[in-house]
Amino acid sequence: FSEELAGNYGPFWKDNALKEIAKMQQYADSGEICLDPNGGAYWKSSGYYLPDECIEKLEHTTFKFSAEETKKARKIQDDKFIEEYRKNPPSPSFEEMCEMRAAFGEGAVVVDVFSGRQYKL
Repeated sequence: FSEELAGNYGPFWKDNALKEIAKMQQYADSGEICLDPNGGAYWKSSGYYLPDECIEKLEHTTFKFSAEETKKARKIQDDKFIEEYRKNPPSPSFEEMCEMRAAFGEGAVVVDVFSGRQYKL
C-alpha cells in the first residue's frame, strides 16, 4: 500500500490509495470503527478487529488507535474462532460436496485443515 501511496505504480494507483484512506477516515468519523479500552480498533457492525490492510490505511488518517493492540486483539479473536471451529466444524452442504467432487474427483478424500475432519467424495 505504501508503494501505491508513494506513486510508485503510477497516478491511478496513488489516487486509488488516497480514496482508500478517505474511506477509512469516513468509517472512523461515522463511528463504524470503534476502540476498545486498550486502543484496539474494531468494526462496530461485526465486532471483528481490523485486518492488516485496514490498519495500514487507517494509520494514514487522523483516527487515534493502536495498531499493535488491534493486531494482538485480532490474534486472540482469531485463535478463539479457530478453537471453536475445531470443536464443532460445519458439515459441507450438498452443493459444496458436489463442487469438491467436481474439483477433486469421485472417491477422493478431502481434509478440513483446521479440524482434521476427512470427507470421502
